[in-house]
Amino acid sequence: MAIQLKSDTKRLFCLVVLLGVYLFCGAAVFQVLENENEAHQVDHLNGIRQTLFNKYNISKEEFDFLVRKIEMATKYGCGGPPDSWCISRWSYYASLYFTWSVVTTIGYGHLAPATMEGRIFCMVFAFFGIPLNLMILKNIGDRVNDLIHYIHYLVIVKLSKKDVEVLRTRTLVWTLGFVIIMLLFGATLYSQTEHWNFFDGIYFCFVTFSTIGFGDLVPNQGGPPKNVPDGLLEVLRALVIILGLSMFFSIISSILSASEELRLTFPLTRKSKENGDKIQNGTIKKSDEKQNDQTD
Repeated sequence: MAIQLKSDTKRLFCLVVLLGVYLFCGAAVFQVLENENEAHQVDHLNGIRQTLFNKYNISKEEFDFLVRKIEMATKYGCGGPPDSWCISRWSYYASLYFTWSVVTTIGYGHLAPATMEGRIFCMVFAFFGIPLNLMILKNIGDRVNDLIHYIHYLVIVKLSKKDVEVLRTRTLVWTLGFVIIMLLFGATLYSQTEHWNFFDGIYFCFVTFSTIGFGDLVPNQGGPPKNVPDGLLEVLRALVIILGLSMFFSIISSILSASEELRLTFPLTRKSKENGDKIQNGTIKKSDEKQNDQTD
């Protein structure tokens, strides 16, 4: 007996297969693009290791100990004045920056709890904080999407007298345009205030807006502002990130709306379509009979 799958189940299965193919293809592309560059860096580091062995006659254990300490010094951002070469990273500002990265699910990774108590509190804090933040971002994104939809309606429908059938679809294009503007604005802002080029700024903004948050680029390494202008700059950066996150939620909402309008769903089988026609005809027939009875 053949198993009959519902159209929604078939669609889900096809989407899972599509995602799997997408992931495998993406992995192949990343390997081609990144593997050669990293192989050169690995060879260079191995050469430095061998040079240290030959020049200073240190053992493997001593070298591994030195590497661990260098990794720890890099992790803690050491490199200041001699009397404060390494300082604690968990200042109140850094802690606030961390909580922000947790609830937004960005998670840059430059700062993370190391104690068991801190990790337990982090899980509890994220469990309640993430839904709260998502509700806020969703509401902001919906309002931004409604605003863009309304502006589009005024410009296209009222002025151009065009049909409104593809209004949501075109709103998606408008929303993507605003996201590009936000990416360019954010990239300009960060490239002027950080030691980044313009592409690094675009890359950071996209990774942040999409909540990927690799942590390879972190503004000022999460450090506090040094003066009032820097504080105002941090506020502006926060507004850009909030708006960018909300715009991505708006894009998701627009994509869902556009997919319905463009019927980006898997078509029903002929049997399902016939059943739907029968149900519709039966409903119409019953409605006509009821209307005739009322007339009699």
